[in-house]
This record gives sequence, C-alpha cells and structure tokens, in this order.
Amino acid sequence: MISEVHKTEISAWLRDALKKVTELAELPEDWDGYGSRPIQQKAYQQAANLLSYLSKFNLPAPQIFPVPGGGVQFEWQNAKCGLEIEALPDGSIEYLIVDERHEMREGSVTPGSFIEVDRLVNWFNRQMSSVALV
Repeated sequence: MISEVHKTEISAWLRDALKKVTELAELPEDWDGYGSRPIQQKAYQQAANLLSYLSKFNLPAPQIFPVPGGGVQFEWQNAKCGLEIEALPDGSIEYLIVDERHEMREGSVTPGSFIEVDRLVNWFNRQMSSVALV
C-alpha cells in the first residue's frame, strides 16, 4: 500500500508536471526561432494521459520538454541509463532508452495500450535500484 507521504509526493509530482505541460501547450508558432509548431492538441492530451498513468509508478519527476514538431518529451536519467518517452503531434507515443553501455533502443508504443510503458518504467526502475546498490 502507498503511504500518505508517498501519495502527497506523487500528487505534487503530477500537479507540477501537468502544469508544465499546460505551459508548454501555450507556446506560439516558431517558439524556438526555427519554425517549430506549437504543441498539438493530440500530443497535449496524450502527454496528460501519460503523466497520469506514470504517476502510479515510483519514478522521480521527469524533465519535460517541447519537441519541435509539436510534441512533448518526458525524460528520466540516472548515472547508468536514460529513458525518454515522447507524445508525438498525432498522439502516438515513441520511446528511447540508453543503457549502461550507452547503447540506444527506440520504438513505438502500441496505440491504446500502455503495456510497453510498463515495461520501460520497470526496466528504468531496475536500473535505478542497481545504481543505488553500487
């Protein structure tokens, strides 16, 4: 069972992340000076869905960035590895993982299913646990 303290931390994490995504959704056309599109509605909706889903895991708060094509990227890193999950302008989801050997693997999440997201988060949490033990 999740403790009340942990629930409060999750609530703050989720609240802050949703606020950041909402702020990014207000970026204008050409927000980076290179003609980038603003965050698209489908990317915004998928990003909010992802954050709500991800908040059930014991993850640190992600770094959140706009993506030039109109998407939103979430990023987690530690001394050993990294995980990036991106909500694309059309609402689809892609990911990139970087392992301890600096090898990269990328892929797509099946529409309507967060099973791959579960696997990615579990992989990242295992890597974080092994860093803590070193």
